Amino acid sequence: MRRPFALLCAAAVLAVVTPAEAAPPKGFSKTLTFVDETPDPSAYLLGPEHCLGRLPREKPVVVTIPGTGIVRIAISGFLGEWSLLVSNAAGDVIATADADAPATESLEMRLKKAQRIQILPCNLAGTFEAKLTYSYTYKKL
Repeated sequence: MRRPFALLCAAAVLAVVTPAEAAPPKGFSKTLTFVDETPDPSAYLLGPEHCLGRLPREKPVVVTIPGTGIVRIAISGFLGEWSLLVSNAAGDVIATADADAPATESLEMRLKKAQRIQILPCNLAGTFEAKLTYSYTYKKL
């Protein structure tokens, strides 16, 4: 008689735990103004990692990505030349975007796990403000 009771308890625990684990992380999007008042044209010498130039950098925008999925990042609303760099929590560059003097810089990344990323827009030779937009959408990869 004890065995059916133990099985019933185990089934009840699984019923409570399984739905919580199965729910995908919620997506989000955010827009903010990013200010970089120190244009750094020396960064052109660095190739695609322009935002690691010689002048002091602004602090990156740190975003916690809750799970696997798609991250989209864009900067716009500036004149001149800006670039975009994304690194992981350890500071390793994982994505960059730079086209010669466009109206916007954008990129899309597929992330395989939950993690913190650092988004660093940078002013190479342009106006001091840019609009930064980023979003996360859950997608099983």
